[in-house]
Amino acid sequence: MKILFLTSRLPYPPHRGDKLKIFHLMRQLSRAHELTLLSFISDKSELASAGPLKELCREVHTVYRPFSRSLLGCLAAVPSPDPIQVGYFRSRTMRETLGRVLAEGNFDVIHTHLIRMAQYTRDLRGPVRVLDLTDAGSLYLDRFRRTVKNPLLKLLVWAELRRLKPYEGVIEAFDSALVCSPVDRRVLASAAPKARLDILYNGIDLETFTPGEGIHGDPDRIIYTGNLSYFPNTDGIRYFVR
Repeated sequence: MKILFLTSRLPYPPHRGDKLKIFHLMRQLSRAHELTLLSFISDKSELASAGPLKELCREVHTVYRPFSRSLLGCLAAVPSPDPIQVGYFRSRTMRETLGRVLAEGNFDVIHTHLIRMAQYTRDLRGPVRVLDLTDAGSLYLDRFRRTVKNPLLKLLVWAELRRLKPYEGVIEAFDSALVCSPVDRRVLASAAPKARLDILYNGIDLETFTPGEGIHGDPDRIIYTGNLSYFPNTDGIRYFVR
């Protein structure tokens, strides 16, 4: 198949959860399918590290959107009912570039990563459209809101939650929507009962993370690795400690 990946961040280097997942998904799919990538970049220096992506893809297209333009997009989204993150990634250049890539590519599948990018593919016709949500954003924001102590941050999270919850109905427009757990699927199924929701579990790269000889586990110790500025990761550590 010919698959177009549409991402809000260049999925390399894979040092964050969203980049890591998409990079390894592309790495696996590239073994049997022809891939094309279209992604935002916020710094032109990112192109210097795109070599491994070019090895996986027939073509790599990028749309430069500096942080200042994204902030203006957030401000423009305030009077609308859309989530602020949608405004952050709203771009006429991206829409035009996507139209050109689709016209030239004759794709079988469009794999859109994260709900913030659904604005570009929700109304398309032709290729099978997959929306890779990873998780239920409303569940994440609701749990974060209940935990955060800073009153201003709590208010901002609550405001985004009020926008995101109804917006999650957009997943009904796609042929398939992917989440990483049954819990997330149940939450989204209540928000979008007509959505076709499937589970794509998070995994481990066993080709890299294979124990060597002489390494023995300790049943009383847990190594937890992850981005600790991301609330679900710190929440997970607290869960294991308790």
